[in-house]
Amino acid sequence: MQNEITELRNQVRTLKRIVYGFGCLLVAGIVVGATTLQTVPDVIRAKVFQVVNDDGVVVASFKARNRGKRSGCVGYQQ
Repeated sequence: MQNEITELRNQVRTLKRIVYGFGCLLVAGIVVGATTLQTVPDVIRAKVFQVVNDDGVVVASFKARNRGKRSGCVGYQQ
């Protein structure tokens, strides 16, 4: 009787290790899959770029302006 209980405990321990192993593989697969989905664009285009602080207040803003044939960048800081 004691031998059967010991054998069952060993089986449960082995099955737990297998389940945890597959769980770790699943989590690793999801993490790797999620990181490969992120792409970096070749070009970022916008009319205005704004830098905000933790409170959401604009501390710097950059926008392009056209002056005839020349283009420039206007910076602004509060």
